[in-house]
Amino acid sequence: MELPEYKMSYALNGISAVTNLFSVFEASIGHINMLPYSLLVMLDPSDKNRNVVNSAWWFNPVDERSQKAAHDWNDFIKCYGEVNDVVSKHDWIMDWRNAGSHRTVQACVFGVRPNTETMLEAMVLPGWKHANMKGIPEYEVNLRRAGQWCATIYFGKGENRAFVATIHGSDGKHWLDKQNLSYHPTQEIPNYIIVDQNGKWFRNGKGRQDSNKDMDSDKK
Repeated sequence: MELPEYKMSYALNGISAVTNLFSVFEASIGHINMLPYSLLVMLDPSDKNRNVVNSAWWFNPVDERSQKAAHDWNDFIKCYGEVNDVVSKHDWIMDWRNAGSHRTVQACVFGVRPNTETMLEAMVLPGWKHANMKGIPEYEVNLRRAGQWCATIYFGKGENRAFVATIHGSDGKHWLDKQNLSYHPTQEIPNYIIVDQNGKWFRNGKGRQDSNKDMDSDKK
């Protein structure tokens, strides 16, 4: 018997474009991650997906009475494409993916919004501003090793650098694998990493490992 959340997922317009790029790993419905009532679909990469951002989770708002989803897969694909266009300018992201097996770069989409953080202004924007980054942290991606979340990174329009808010280190070969940090706006010395499109990075915070580039090194 097909579960209703899977049935809803496959009934949405545009499903064929999605199955060319992804496999549906999991679907659920409810109040998840402090977001409004939504259909959550976890998408793993298919062999045909050659994009830098090769996986996704999509929270599609659903009316609780009618059980009608607010968006279809065409809306998701448009938003996902925008995320991939932004992230693919950062060569170091693909370098990280290639540095180990079973690594994925996951787009985080709520409706047609390219992030799922419910407290973006309070929890991420202060660090973004501290790093003198332009605009706002609009695009959110997760990095995963063998399906396990290990990092959250933000990107913005008109900003060539990325903001690494959280990274859990491992024994991997990439420089990012050797980092361990979690940004929080209450930190006396904000702990984050900023990375330009070529992979030159600077870590701010206590016990920081200053980088392969002296990037805003006067920060405290």
